[in-house]
Amino acid sequence: MLRTRRRAASSTGSSNAGYLLPVILFWGYEMPTCLTFETNEPPIQYRHHRIEVSRVGRGWRASIFAPNAMRPLDDSPSNLEKSDKKEIVAQAKRVIDAHLTSASRLGQ
Repeated sequence: MLRTRRRAASSTGSSNAGYLLPVILFWGYEMPTCLTFETNEPPIQYRHHRIEVSRVGRGWRASIFAPNAMRPLDDSPSNLEKSDKKEIVAQAKRVIDAHLTSASRLGQ
C-alpha cells in the first residue's frame, strides 16, 4: 500500500519538518520507496532538478534528482573529506549544467 507520511517536527524547531515523504507498508513496516537521506534542510531546486545535501563522513554528498525522478543521478558529487557545503552544492549545479548542455546539443 503506497501512502505518504508527514515527517514529525524536530525538537530543533526547523521550519521544513513538514515536507512529505513517500512510504510503503511492507509486512507492517514502513519502508521508503525512494532513496532519501536524513537532512535538516529542504531540497534545493536548481533548473528543475532537486539537490538533496547530506553529511557523509566528514564531508558532504549532493544527490541530484532529475524532474520527477525517484533515484539520484549516477554522477551526483560527494566529498568524504572535510569540506564546505557550498562547494558541493556548486559542484552539483555544474553537473546539472553539463547534463542540460549535453542534452541541448543532442537535440540540435
